[in-house]
Amino acid sequence: MSGTLYLVGVGPGDPDYLTLKAVEILGRVPLVAFVQKPGTHSRALQIARPYLSAAARERPIDLPMGPDPAPAQRVYDQESSKIARLLSEGSDVAYLCEGDPFLYGSAIYFFQRLADRFPVVTVPGIPAFLAAAAAAGEPLVSRDQSLRILCGTASEKSLDQALARPDPVVLIKVGRHLNSVRTLLRRHGRARSALVVRNAACRDERITPLENWETDFLPYFALILSVDVAEPDGRAEQNEKSVHSAKASPVPVVVCFTRAARRTAREIARGLGAELVGPEKTEQDRADFLRRCFGSGIPIVGVCATGILVRCLAPVLRDKREEPPVLAVSADGLNVVPVLGGHRGANRLARAVARITGGLAAITTTSESRFSFALDEPPFPYLLADPAPARAAMAALLDGQSLKVTGPADWLVRAGYPVSTKGQMPVIITDRVGPSPDEGKKCLTYFIRDLVAGVGCARGTSAAHIVSLVENTLKQNGLARQSLVAMASIDVKGDEKGLHEAARHLGIEIRFFSAEQLQKTAEKVPNPSPVVKAEVGVASVAEAAAILAGDLIVPKAKSSATRPDSATCAIARTPQEFDLSRYGHPRGRLHLVGIGPGDPMHRTASAVQALSACDHWVGYGLYLDLITDLDRGQERHEFELGEEEKRVRFALELAARGNAVALICSGDAQIYAMAALVFELLETTGPRSLSANARRVSVESHPGISALQMASARSGALLGHDFCAISLSDLLTPASEIEKRIRAAAGGDFVTAFYNPRSARRTRLLEYAKKVFLAHRPPDTPVVVASNLGRAAEKVNVSTLENFDCSQVDMLTIVLFGASGSRLFQRGDGSICTFTPRGYASKPIRSQTGEHSLNTERDS
Repeated sequence: MSGTLYLVGVGPGDPDYLTLKAVEILGRVPLVAFVQKPGTHSRALQIARPYLSAAARERPIDLPMGPDPAPAQRVYDQESSKIARLLSEGSDVAYLCEGDPFLYGSAIYFFQRLADRFPVVTVPGIPAFLAAAAAAGEPLVSRDQSLRILCGTASEKSLDQALARPDPVVLIKVGRHLNSVRTLLRRHGRARSALVVRNAACRDERITPLENWETDFLPYFALILSVDVAEPDGRAEQNEKSVHSAKASPVPVVVCFTRAARRTAREIARGLGAELVGPEKTEQDRADFLRRCFGSGIPIVGVCATGILVRCLAPVLRDKREEPPVLAVSADGLNVVPVLGGHRGANRLARAVARITGGLAAITTTSESRFSFALDEPPFPYLLADPAPARAAMAALLDGQSLKVTGPADWLVRAGYPVSTKGQMPVIITDRVGPSPDEGKKCLTYFIRDLVAGVGCARGTSAAHIVSLVENTLKQNGLARQSLVAMASIDVKGDEKGLHEAARHLGIEIRFFSAEQLQKTAEKVPNPSPVVKAEVGVASVAEAAAILAGDLIVPKAKSSATRPDSATCAIARTPQEFDLSRYGHPRGRLHLVGIGPGDPMHRTASAVQALSACDHWVGYGLYLDLITDLDRGQERHEFELGEEEKRVRFALELAARGNAVALICSGDAQIYAMAALVFELLETTGPRSLSANARRVSVESHPGISALQMASARSGALLGHDFCAISLSDLLTPASEIEKRIRAAAGGDFVTAFYNPRSARRTRLLEYAKKVFLAHRPPDTPVVVASNLGRAAEKVNVSTLENFDCSQVDMLTIVLFGASGSRLFQRGDGSICTFTPRGYASKPIRSQTGEHSLNTERDS
């Protein structure tokens, strides 16, 4: 008799959502199978694990997930054959599937391959969209309504037609199509009420208004609920497009002056990803802080009365064209008032804050209350050449005059501006330089950022040489440098220092293409080069990269071929629908982020900024859980302990595809963490080597507070003199080597921090360390044992070397042995403090006359 295949829907995330039938089956089947993305772990298994039999065997199936279905189908074929063999031997098999097996579930592919040969029982599960609707408090359908479940990967035409109907909609598998999906939702008046629900029914469930979602993609376990439909608003759509396309402004600071306002301030800070300054500061401290922020151009959101901000900032108010945005928000969040910088982003920021709090943005500038944007603050991709005439033009428009536009005017019309062939105010929209057709009149000139420079260069070409070539090419062809929006090249130049410095100098983005992508333009390239093809595998770089952006308007120009730092440049004009985010890929960025011991207060500003800037977080699950307060929709990639190389390799290859990736480490990434392994893999050749693109990613480190620093700080100052650190894990270092280091540290009289001190299997080395140190130290030498530092279960104990109990130590603990001169004493409040003196007691003390015999500042 053959076994039965159970296709078990385990629901969206909460184990309590499993059906009784699913629980009964999982408690008795001998084998559970499940798919997982390579480099991650199965969510379905995590959900079902509480109900599995202790004897159940687990069968993970690594499934390639990408746009090409062929690799996944091959895996389904192979695994179906293996499961068929088990079933034919009489063994029951449960296949786990998130949500419901027959609703976009991978179980369908096993059903198709096995149901005609073996008994198959399908156990329904709660789909994610039902859990999402319940969590968001959004009833889906009633009466004669129809519910539509749409895939974000569907064609734009079919999505457009479906969203035009007033029925409730669930959008799944949106991923990298978020921008186009969001545009369609706005077009049909759905965006303002749409919600993003991520990880429905999980402990890290997040519900976010779609218009507050700040990245250009949705993680796999996120969906959009669009239940309510409003009337389309073309002006709002135009304004929001400008908000999402424009270059990002500095991150604001949110301040509150009373505890009553703190809840609203915290909500705004979290929604904006901003720093929160609470009521703890004194009044003078607060005023100084606000003035420093204002002077540095940092936007300010004050959850307070308008008058407080005015009084604090009045002494530093100067030119309104230079002032950053300043908002006043009522304590309940219902009123959001731009106080300063209305035309420098305050109005946009006010609308964003109002969406977070559910309040009203009280826009008072005349231009933005009547039009979608002011003439001196145009949306991307338009750039005002000279803001001086804008004020007079706005005044004339408010007096009933109209604009006479040379160039594309549709964006001005959509914003509500009167445009006429007989208009009195001349406006030029161009990407060229030259005399104005309305010369002699005060004219508004906008440069449209629609030019892309394709650049090829020899290895080591200087940034100055590339900048000179690009600027001369533009100038000689009458093109405006201000209209240049991007530069592009081949991916083998992804780490070319001169290209990146040139792009920064020009204030533009840089994108890269593979040789295969460039080869697709071969028939359109006017000047192919056999020399270039021999060098990089494709006959054109500059012209091919430019053509991928649009119409080639300037064929490649060459710098001197005799120079060792020769380069080529070609210019293309992009079409109106050009989307820079889909043009090539940027150089991948890997951020090594040390998050400290766990408490958010102990993170560095650099670490927080890096985590906010990255779309992907990679790390051990516990470490990722410690930073959920910074989650803004980043995609989490979890790995288990023991998978360090797999984790680092995954992060580097993910960055190689042009992503910004944060590799999360507890404490500091440089200390017994992933930083060294990153650089080891970057250098490695042979079987362990990375892909070529992964070796070219940029790497930036963001130090964190290490466990040894925190343990010393919690107990006094045991690290006050020379110290060292030793890991007692013999998984990578032979125990004999560790013993040698223990003896050296003890003999050298160092304060010594022991990482990875003891596990259930490894107990001997810590006991050995105690024995060796007792032979070199007084028995009353201080010992600090600290566990779960910076977390809710933090525990710090101080004892002596003689009384130190090794059995009380585990892998979440760090142990510090003092030096022979280290001391401990008890203070009046009962606390026990440790410290290691540096020898100041033996130094002469400064006399009352100011004379002293030692330059203590230099010494310390």
